[in-house]
Amino acid sequence: MSVYLDHAATAPLCDEAKEAMREAMNCIGNPSSVHGAGTAARALLEQSRKTVADCLGCEKDELIFVSGGTEANALALHGRTRVAVSAVEHASVLQNAPDAAIIPVLQDGTVDLQAAEERIANTDFVSVQYANNELGTLQPIKELGSLCKHAVFHTDAVQAVGHVPIDLQKEPFDLLSLSAHKFGGPAGIGALYVKNGTPLFPLMRGGMQERGRRAGTESVLLACGTAAALQASVRGMEREAKRLQALKAEAITRLKALGGIPWERTPSLATHVHVRFPGCDAEALLYALDLHGICVSAGAACHAVSQEPSHVLLAVGMTGQEAKSCLRISMGRTTVQSDLDALIGALAIILNQKTSS
Repeated sequence: MSVYLDHAATAPLCDEAKEAMREAMNCIGNPSSVHGAGTAARALLEQSRKTVADCLGCEKDELIFVSGGTEANALALHGRTRVAVSAVEHASVLQNAPDAAIIPVLQDGTVDLQAAEERIANTDFVSVQYANNELGTLQPIKELGSLCKHAVFHTDAVQAVGHVPIDLQKEPFDLLSLSAHKFGGPAGIGALYVKNGTPLFPLMRGGMQERGRRAGTESVLLACGTAAALQASVRGMEREAKRLQALKAEAITRLKALGGIPWERTPSLATHVHVRFPGCDAEALLYALDLHGICVSAGAACHAVSQEPSHVLLAVGMTGQEAKSCLRISMGRTTVQSDLDALIGALAIILNQKTSS
């Protein structure tokens, strides 16, 4: 059986989501239909929306169900002009804002606030991720929010939701993207939070679903799984953060002993361990680890087949060669001590073979 340490790409479907979806499978109605079956489906959909909203501290009518984080980001950015984004955003932000002003980041991975102030002064829309998908870096959200008084502020919180406390009553965001499969929910569904009063320009048309903001029949099944997974994640968040932080600290110590250079520069997610092995090729390491039954990644899953070095790692000052020698180890609710032991044991064998060859 493989050791799965790629939760940032997709987390295993949690038991709570499985059970909620099993029950929802008995619901056959279209939530837009006015007959009894449709009404029952609508009730389940709206209860799921309320559960997600309660977990995030917002009103349920401020949430739009979409197909995932990529669509949420695309919807948030659609129709925007005078946009500023950080240099380390996910491709679904960068490619949906090709003319955006780029806010550089410091070598610790956080946005350069002085440069951000200059860029934001000339823009109407700002998108900066809550936590980086490769490094796990947490951005200075409050400071950025204070700079966005005259601009709409969006955050891609795909890696953060379900892993760090988020209360939208207290956060400075006008829009926030999330994706269910990052916190133990099903793949194929996400949501965009749109603060009441924030202008939005629909990306998908052809129906009045989601109050006319996103056409297409909603999946009651996936919404139920999302709500159950997020509720479970929020309930156990503090305990899980402490447990994973301890595993992360141990992983960093043991990776250093193998000659690795872990990323330790900023406050970051407890789930992410990013490490560079000088002189090694990340792709070769990935294949070797896979032969040992260990699943990790070298960066964002959406760019796994790319031969180009990560734009995130280049933005924080790594050379192309350094960027191609990095692994992302990402943990979650199913990660246990034996998984870490297996990873370190396999790496020790692989690196020893490389040294002796």
